[in-house]
Amino acid sequence: MQSASILGLGQNAVVHIETDEDFRIRVGALRETVNRLKNEGLLPICISATAGTTDFGSIDSLKELAELCEEHDIWLHVDAAYGGALILSDQHCSKLSGIERADSITVDFHKLLFQPISCSAFLLKEKSRFMLMNLNAEYLNPESNRKLGIIDLVYKSIQTTRRFDVLKPFLTLQMLGRKKMAEFIDYTIYLAEQTAIMIEDNPKFELAAKPNINTIVFRYVSGFRNEKIPKAEWENDINRSIKLELLLKGKAVVGQTVVNGTNYLKFTLMNPLATLEDMKKLLISIVSCGVEIEQRLLVDVVS
Repeated sequence: MQSASILGLGQNAVVHIETDEDFRIRVGALRETVNRLKNEGLLPICISATAGTTDFGSIDSLKELAELCEEHDIWLHVDAAYGGALILSDQHCSKLSGIERADSITVDFHKLLFQPISCSAFLLKEKSRFMLMNLNAEYLNPESNRKLGIIDLVYKSIQTTRRFDVLKPFLTLQMLGRKKMAEFIDYTIYLAEQTAIMIEDNPKFELAAKPNINTIVFRYVSGFRNEKIPKAEWENDINRSIKLELLLKGKAVVGQTVVNGTNYLKFTLMNPLATLEDMKKLLISIVSCGVEIEQRLLVDVVS
């Protein structure tokens, strides 16, 4: 929405498409929407797919979306800021099947590629598209530079003065190599899968969905029942309080999100040095914190 506003298109130019139970674009619904818009005399210009949603790590069906875009001559952009790193993993790269057909891709190296903020890349299938920004200024990038063989990257960027962000992933790949980076990525996904199993096995928790990459969305479940206080409202209050209390006590920084009006806690496991034992201790802390909060709230209800 923000990007559409920056481009001058306005928020009304953005058409939302419903998602399935795994939080991926329903391709059938998208196809119907594209046909409807064209029948109304409108021109769909871009489909923005996601390879790794922020909460669930969901990856859209990139192959099907590519076919739809090619059929209707629509630009396919893939937001792979989070999930793009899977391309390094022999074990998980198939999840990105079809991404090679995208017209443009965004990747954040400061997410699953373990780099300091900020470090991102915008990739284009056709290099010539960058020439749309090729404006020359005598004081900055005169045309003579190219004739003289002087390297000039201004034509590739909206910014003119930039930091040397590419040094971060360049040195990391030089020192570790693709295989070691892939090992880190694979391990964090394994850690998320095993942590999700521990959450499922604990009656004090409810898992929102099995992890697709290395994010886990879950919530603390209360055993308290009171006709005066709706269960959903009660548990939402507890989960909000758990996040805040763990932070203020200096025990843990746990993420939080809202799905269909319900408050959830969230882990984003980006540290390849974290262990299952670390996660076990953290889950114990969350349960203890939840029980304490619940007991305090019960006193307030009784009084």
